[in-house]
Parts: sequence; C-alpha cells; structure tokens
Amino acid sequence: MVHWWCRLEADDIDALDALAGQGAANQIDAWVVVVKAQTDGTLRPELPLDQLLGTPTSGPRFCLELHLPESLTPRSEERVAEALSAWLVAPQAACWNGQPLLLLGDCEGFTHPHFGLQRLLLVLRREFRKYGCWLRPVLIGDSQAWSDALVAVVQQPAAPQSRYRQHLRQAHYGPWPDRITIPCVSPPPDLEKGASKDQYAEWLAQAGAVSCLYQDGSQQAPVLLQSWSGHQQWCSSAGELPHLLEQPLDQPFEKPTDSAAGATGAAESLHWGTMQRQHLALMVHGFYLERLEDLLKRLPAGGYANGLPGIDLYVSTPRSQLRPAAELLRRLKWPRVQLYGVENRGRDIAPFLLQLLPAVLEHGHQLLVKVHTKASPHLGDGEPWREHLLDALLRPEALLEIVARFQQDSQLGLLAPAGTLLPCSVALYPNQAHLLALLKQSERSGRWLLQQRFIAGSMMAARVEAMAPLTLMGLKLKDFEEELGQTDGTLAHACERWIGATASAEGWSLEVLSGDTRSVPGFGFG
Repeated sequence: MVHWWCRLEADDIDALDALAGQGAANQIDAWVVVVKAQTDGTLRPELPLDQLLGTPTSGPRFCLELHLPESLTPRSEERVAEALSAWLVAPQAACWNGQPLLLLGDCEGFTHPHFGLQRLLLVLRREFRKYGCWLRPVLIGDSQAWSDALVAVVQQPAAPQSRYRQHLRQAHYGPWPDRITIPCVSPPPDLEKGASKDQYAEWLAQAGAVSCLYQDGSQQAPVLLQSWSGHQQWCSSAGELPHLLEQPLDQPFEKPTDSAAGATGAAESLHWGTMQRQHLALMVHGFYLERLEDLLKRLPAGGYANGLPGIDLYVSTPRSQLRPAAELLRRLKWPRVQLYGVENRGRDIAPFLLQLLPAVLEHGHQLLVKVHTKASPHLGDGEPWREHLLDALLRPEALLEIVARFQQDSQLGLLAPAGTLLPCSVALYPNQAHLLALLKQSERSGRWLLQQRFIAGSMMAARVEAMAPLTLMGLKLKDFEEELGQTDGTLAHACERWIGATASAEGWSLEVLSGDTRSVPGFGFG
C-alpha cells in the first residue's frame, strides 16, 4: 500500500480529535507538522506538540518538517537538534523503514548548506543515545544543496497559480530524478478553470505509482499531500485515497521449464516462399482482415519496387481467421509469408513475443517493422492516430528513411513514429503491478525504469538484435489476460513499455522518425 503523508495546518488542530474517527483520515499514515526554529535555537511549532504527543500511538504518526527562516549560529543549530531529538524518538513519531524521520523545508538559516546539516545529524545521533536509541535519523527535503545528506527528495509541484493541467502533466511526464523521490500532491486552490475531482484523483494515483516504482514495490512508498482540508474538498468518495497495490506483487508468471514450443502457446501456421535474411521483416498482427488488406495495399507485394528492399511478411491473426487471411495474402500476391493463427489474447504483443519475433530471429533478419490493424475505439480520434502510425512506417519514403538510418547508426535500436516516444511514467498507475513484476524478474530497479521511454501504440521499426532479449522473458500465452476490451493495465500494456526499456538496457538508442504529430492523442493528462 502507498503511505500517505499529509500536512496539518493551524486550522486543522481544532478538528484533530475528530480526525481519528473519520474514515478518510484513517487512511493517512503520517501527519506532517511544520516547526520553525528561532534564532536562539528554540522551536515554534505551528501545532501544539504536547497535544500531538498525547494522541494514541495506534493512530497515524506525526512527522516534523523543520524550517529555518532566520540565520542561526553553530550553537543555536545544536540547540535545535537537541530540541528535535525528544520528539523524533517519541512513540508517536513517524519513521522511514524503522528509522527516525525528519523533513526539511525552508532551511536557508543553516550556517553552511553542507556542514550545518552534518552538525544537525551528529547532534541528533548523540542525543538519541541518551534515550537508548542507536538509530540514524533519516532526512528528507527538497534542496539539491543537501543531496549527499538526504535519503530522499520531495518533488514539489509547480507554483499554485499555474494551470492545474500542468501539475497533472508533471505527474505523468516527470522529470524523475535518478534518486529516491517522494511525489507531492496539491489540491487546486479554488475552482480554477480546468480543475476537477477526477484530475486530482488521477494525480494522486500517478503519484502513488511513481513512488512505488522508486521504492521497488515497497509497502511503505510515501506520497505527501500538501493540505488536509484541500484533500477533503477535492477527493471523491468522502476523501477516499486510491489503493494502488492491493493485488499481490509476487511474480505473476514463471520462468519456462518446458520446451520453447510448449511455452509459446498453441498456434497454427501456414507459410510459403523462402525467407531471405537480407530482407526487411514486416510483422503484422491482423486482427481486422479488412484493415489488414488496406494496410498491405500500401506496399508493393514483396517489396523491391520504388527502390525498396525486399520485404518478407510475418502475420498473426485470430485462429478462426487463418484460412481467410491466407486467401487474402495469396490474392495480394505476397511471395514470402509466415502466417500464424493465434488465440485472441494479449493483443498484438503476445503474438509478437511468442510467434513473430522468434520466427524473424530464426530466419536471421536484421531489421523489422512492427505494425497492427489498430482500431482504438476508446479514442475519439483513433482513425487519424492509426493513419499517422501506418504512414510513418509503411510509406515507401518512410521505409527508405528507416533503412538508411539504421545503416548510418550502428547503435540505433528502435525508431518510433513522430510523437509516440514517451516516458514510461505516462499512465503508469494502471500498469505498475505488471511492471514491478517484470522489474523483479530482470533484477532492475524502479528508478531505472522511470528514466526509460516507450513507443505508444506499439508500432515501430527496430534492429532485430535489439529485440532478441525479449524472447528470454519467459512469458507464456496463459500469462496474458483474456480479451475483455481492456484499454490499459494488462500485461500486454506493460510489455509495450518493456520493449523500449529492454533495448535501452542493452545499450541501444531510441529515436523518432520524421513526421507531423498533430494527430497524436494527448496521452496521460490529455
């Protein structure tokens, strides 16, 4: 479960006793209370600490956020640490993985950005020993000047006066530092144009998913809510917080122990012609036969015309359509074809990983183009989007550009249609459970994945060598969910993100083809 931390403001103290009985408040794991240090080293909390210390230890814990608005002396810094220590070892104090926790806010008053913080740590540890505590205090803040001393950083959102959609865009697109980061979520300050409860809920869900990736699926992945009163106002269902990780995070699929044929799932196949390794491999998942015909009519059968290289065709289609698909391909006079009738499961991704890619590798091709008969009925602009993807990859001029760019750059692994190369964090929250399982299998970190990109729409050109590691994932057909019209959150959607990450992990670069991006949907916050 995500750990929700929430700032308490001065006006919230009157309702503190009542909060314990509120269902929404019971979902808060830690209340954050601001304390300001005075120049003499004493602390002035915005809420009475004595009252907080009297709260039941079975309820939410409390975390102090230290602010140093005025310049301190070395001695006053020591007094601040001495005053903090009693609170940090109290039973009601919040912890980070069992260690005493302190947030750092506006701390410009340190005598030195680095040494002042080191002094604070040393004095805190000295004072802890007086209480029989031998733990190291955990410091979390939002200043890069303290990066060496901080266990994690808080990612503060943009200024409140900015448009709310900009906050939501950051929640999807980042950027994400290459260190543990705690997302911070702000409710809209008022009924500003474009803000809604649904947008606030989406920001919460995205923040929780990002934090879980930073923590590699830990059950203590925190998100900081800027305002309790604002959260109550803007969160739907009486302030209910999204539960993002109720499903087990254990690996949902196993490494294969049987033969490769048994692991792929049964598929009927038909083939004719002799595949040539120097040819371009065109891989198509043809769920819609009428769209398959339209797609293939964009190209001369077999390639060669208009200066194109030879093209060998690899097609998957639902098993019930195997014979009609074969008749279609023969009527279109494609000379070299490998056709697979597959179960309608895993969209275009399962046939790509289990049938088409292994076949392309077996025949030794160097380059591939992967497309499918996309419909996207859930998108209002699905048809222009589909046409953009197919034009970017199948126009004769596009195919010549693809071949030329791979020849010019030996490190190029993937080419994406314009506007489709996105951060892996976009629409992360429906896909995080599958992605965490894939990360566990690969022994890579969530922080690494947040730095990666994926190709939205899963149509691309690729160097076959860059795709080869995908066949070692150990996936089986039964690992993919049954087809129920899902628009996101399936293993196929997670694998869509994993394709680019796998290529990047092997040192291959991901780049974009030329083209107009106006028909690309606004993914994530759009």
